[in-house]
Amino acid sequence: NDKQRTLYPDHLLHQKQGKIRYVKDTSEQSFISLSFPSFKYSDNRRDYAMILISEILTGYMNSKLYTVLRQKEGLIYHINSGSKFYEDLGVFVISCTTKNKKSEVTRCMQLLLKTVTELSRTVTKEDIDSSKKHLLESIQLGKNEPHFVGAEYTQDLYHLGKVFTLDEKIKTVKSIQLQDIVSVAKRVFQPKLCCISYSGS
Repeated sequence: NDKQRTLYPDHLLHQKQGKIRYVKDTSEQSFISLSFPSFKYSDNRRDYAMILISEILTGYMNSKLYTVLRQKEGLIYHINSGSKFYEDLGVFVISCTTKNKKSEVTRCMQLLLKTVTELSRTVTKEDIDSSKKHLLESIQLGKNEPHFVGAEYTQDLYHLGKVFTLDEKIKTVKSIQLQDIVSVAKRVFQPKLCCISYSGS
């Protein structure tokens, strides 16, 4: 029955205006998520650029969003990001929590948006080299994990019609350059393409 599913190629990239959804909650923490478009599974090179962008933004303690939101502003404890890649489109999500206080929630959202929408101008070769290092270490660590390898191979087989070896994946990651990241960041991180959901009192 999956073959009957309606496909929406690049659907999220055609959004005309940003969207926001608020959920009333008086808990101590406010939960915040931002989503942007990503790319379909078969768009292999841009998918890896998005994975590297996730590393640049939240992959380690000195990544861009940790530096801004935790080290400089003290607004968050933890933040994560990542893409989901499907047959027709992809989605990139950033999630974090902050104190359930209007001023802090507002400040957190402002800094999240500012950091990602300016990424195409602020990203450096050093950022990319560092993110590549972390990603390649993760790939090496996962190569002996049956679930990781099985999931990767079956998705490749379904979406791409062949299995790519880990060596081929590593080669793709190494080949991505600064201009690839800049191009993808410009295309994806536009305010009109952003959806925000958050909880708070």
